[in-house]
Amino acid sequence: MARPGYSRIAALVALNAIAWLVPQGAWRWWLGIPTAVLLLLVLNFYRDPDRKVPERDGVFAVAPADGHVVAVTEHDGGMELSIFMSALDVHVNRAPVAGTVTSRTHHAGRYLPAFLARSQTENERETLIFESSEVGRVSCTQVAGLLARRIENWVEPGDELAIGQRYGMIHLGSRLDLEFPAGFVALVRRGQHVKAGATVLAERRHG
Repeated sequence: MARPGYSRIAALVALNAIAWLVPQGAWRWWLGIPTAVLLLLVLNFYRDPDRKVPERDGVFAVAPADGHVVAVTEHDGGMELSIFMSALDVHVNRAPVAGTVTSRTHHAGRYLPAFLARSQTENERETLIFESSEVGRVSCTQVAGLLARRIENWVEPGDELAIGQRYGMIHLGSRLDLEFPAGFVALVRRGQHVKAGATVLAERRHG
């Protein structure tokens, strides 16, 4: 389970126990079933499975989030890639590349549905810049969505992260936008479902 969910899960476990033990007769079912369903939904949302970064030669990037690829744009100056996370996806975010966090910037904004392209520039969001001599400069932006009203980030500028390392999460449906430097090419296609820390999104090719 993701750490931010500990207190919420504990509170719901206690509420669920009270709902089943205290009320009598039909009230036990009327209160117990909804609280049990709510507990299962919260447990599902805060799940945080272990993931193994694939062993692969060369310089590559893994998915920072579970979800569906909604945009891939390659151009001479680099590549942009976006992942939409539904409410049922794992919401813990992971570093797409190994490197130092050189900046963390919060942008106030709206809460449009995260699958819309406009959400990239209009929604509440937080951008991390990862840099290393091997990878270059990679930008990873957590974008809040229609239901997501809280972005969590557990790192600060100066922190060094390994590829696939957990660094934050977004509550409920949301989006992550990535920008890669020149030389990176996508290994995934639009509509493909990816897993944080386990799916290779892109690699750097020379020549």
